[in-house]
Amino acid sequence: MAKQYRSQVRFFGSSFDPETREIDVSLGTGAPVERWDYARREAYIEILSMDPDSVDLTRMNSGAPFLRDHDWSVDSVIGVFVPGSVRIAGGELLGRVKLSASERNRDIVTDLVDGILPSTSVGYDYDPDAIVESRDESGMLTRLLARWTPLEGSLVGVPADITGGVRSAPAEHVEGVDMEEFDTAVAENGERDLEKKVAERVAAELAAYQARCDDIRAAGRKLGLDSAEIDSVLAERSLTADAAIRKLVDARAERDARSTVSTRVDITRDEAETRRALTTDWLAARAKVQDVNPDAEREIGNISLELLLREMVPGSRGLSRSALLERAMTTSDFPLLLENVAHKALIAVNDQMADYLWFEKVFTRMDYNDFREHSTPWVGHASILPSVLEGAPYTAGSMGEGAEKSTAIKYGKEFQFTLEMLYDNDLDAFAAGPMAIQEAFIRTKSALAAALLTGNQVMADGKALFHTDHNNLSTSGGVPDVAKVNELWNLLFAMLDPDGSTAIGMQGKFLLFPGTLKSGIEQLYVPNRVLPDYTTEALIANIAPENRIAIPGMTGTAYYMATGRRNSARWGYLRDEGGLVITEHEEYKNDSMIWHARGVFGCHINTWGDFAANPGA
Repeated sequence: MAKQYRSQVRFFGSSFDPETREIDVSLGTGAPVERWDYARREAYIEILSMDPDSVDLTRMNSGAPFLRDHDWSVDSVIGVFVPGSVRIAGGELLGRVKLSASERNRDIVTDLVDGILPSTSVGYDYDPDAIVESRDESGMLTRLLARWTPLEGSLVGVPADITGGVRSAPAEHVEGVDMEEFDTAVAENGERDLEKKVAERVAAELAAYQARCDDIRAAGRKLGLDSAEIDSVLAERSLTADAAIRKLVDARAERDARSTVSTRVDITRDEAETRRALTTDWLAARAKVQDVNPDAEREIGNISLELLLREMVPGSRGLSRSALLERAMTTSDFPLLLENVAHKALIAVNDQMADYLWFEKVFTRMDYNDFREHSTPWVGHASILPSVLEGAPYTAGSMGEGAEKSTAIKYGKEFQFTLEMLYDNDLDAFAAGPMAIQEAFIRTKSALAAALLTGNQVMADGKALFHTDHNNLSTSGGVPDVAKVNELWNLLFAMLDPDGSTAIGMQGKFLLFPGTLKSGIEQLYVPNRVLPDYTTEALIANIAPENRIAIPGMTGTAYYMATGRRNSARWGYLRDEGGLVITEHEEYKNDSMIWHARGVFGCHINTWGDFAANPGA
């Protein structure tokens, strides 16, 4: 998959709900956008298919982030897309964003809601094997992306392509294309008819789009308006050509009426922020932690790191490379830009090591306020809710602290951008540092969480987590089979409250085991499996495939089942950090810029009644 960015996404300010802090946003119509093919060295038109089957909304509807300038660091998260809200309606991709209430985002959110910052850019991946190409009579290449995945939305000050997203009509109603006929052709005649129909639809859309733009631009030029004013009207997709021209006439009349008023708009700050964002993307692509952003390539060009650095550092002419690097640390944005690249490297590693984050599904995240010993808050025991007679008082549940405790521990290491990396033009070597640290941190978290099971955490009653007195330890060890997996499920389902008087058990939801047991466990869940002659027992522990988890690095033959009940086990970072935190070290030494990568993490199991174990063979 290859990542792209597409600008001119609209907010609907009137939809903002101050109570929920949610606002509607249009993510575009897949309108034609001009791009540059560096391999072929030619311009082409890109169109995003708005067929619901072409767009994978899984990531967006799982709470995708809404960022500032495509910066994937924690501090740049402005909000999240409300899960389940992103959809295609009328040929347009729509969603709802829940905005952050944090102090650091207050001014940005205010400007966004007020319409001062209305523009965003969408980051998306596409499948290179699902591109339909065609050329018009002039030889202009058009590419329809028939399979693509939106990843995130970002707020930007100056959009890269202000007319992006403009469409004269929804894709489902393009003149001359019968969509039922289109679908039938695909089903009956295969890819050749599909390509023909898609080419016809692309041509019709391009013709309608180009005609609308030509009419509006011609009218704007006759009125003496500049390109920026014309483009701002072009960007309003809901306007017909006639309505857009009327708006241009009104704009000229309003300008004439303000003959004594200066209309100069200072966009220097926005341009500087846009330049920084594009430079970050340019550096990240060369560090191979994200795909190439064509806008960044056009802005920065094919230059060396040294030349980029000399452009950023005032008065750098005549400086040696060592002196240049040292001065860049205090007089330029270069350290901040490299820090942003490091954050992108961390995210790239997260995607590669998802198996090590198994505990995020089984445990509950509750971050730590500080480095002191912490326990999990709980409300007093209520196995069965008592009835309340008319006029009688309610029984209060006591609020207290759980008996099981843990402490958040700090882990970390430093990494550098060295003089040798500058000489060698080697950003790969720089990115390797934070990526290796992130990999180590993820493995550390997984090992700490797994050790609670394999090490049999000692609970507050002085007994091991898995103990016969806790009724959560199988008495028949051995390799997993139907009977033994069912036994774990029954232990959890039959669990009693601490008084031993009321059943509070839950079904097992997760099966946890070392990788060496995966083959045998998966065979238990083969559909229509034939049972051996000596048993008629059915598998009652219906664990979903994604919840049968082989824990990386786990050894031995023991295996475990967990309910996944909220707060049954806890994991967390230091509050407001959310993982590895990268900070620049103030001292320049050994011809190197230095950063510290710090991660604070802790975990513990709160209730033995939500975990059961078989000691294995």
